[in-house]
Amino acid sequence: MFPDPKDLSIAAVSEAKQRLLGEAILEQCDAIDGLADGTINNPLLCEFDPVFLTCVEESDPDCLNARELAAVNAVYSDVSVDGRRVAHGLPKGAELTPGGWSRWLSAGIGRTHTASFQGSVAEASTHAAPGVPNAGFGCSTAIMKYLVLHDPDWD
Repeated sequence: MFPDPKDLSIAAVSEAKQRLLGEAILEQCDAIDGLADGTINNPLLCEFDPVFLTCVEESDPDCLNARELAAVNAVYSDVSVDGRRVAHGLPKGAELTPGGWSRWLSAGIGRTHTASFQGSVAEASTHAAPGVPNAGFGCSTAIMKYLVLHDPDWD
């Protein structure tokens, strides 16, 4: 989700565009189960195509430009190696959830959330370590450092 691997401060899809996408998906797919309740119960039934949000004007804030659309399609697309699927793309519907895109894919720096445990609400806390743009990056980097390479200094 970061177009420049040397600059992890700017995600390919901004928070505003993520919200635009999430709201459009929710509007189209929320009532698939027969109940418009703000929840997509079965994301696999959601056939939303993000091309619907493509910009006419590249700088329009209410649509996705070509780079943003490519990033969104990459998130939803299956991963294949030699023509064989090795991982499913992410389902539609987690763009706005607290544990969704902002935590795992896009611009996790400085995000805060509240955690609930047995009915109590903890104080807001950041969920990304300093210099780590999101949990997906931090988790993947730690796997490479400690499980694959056994080199805590790998960067």
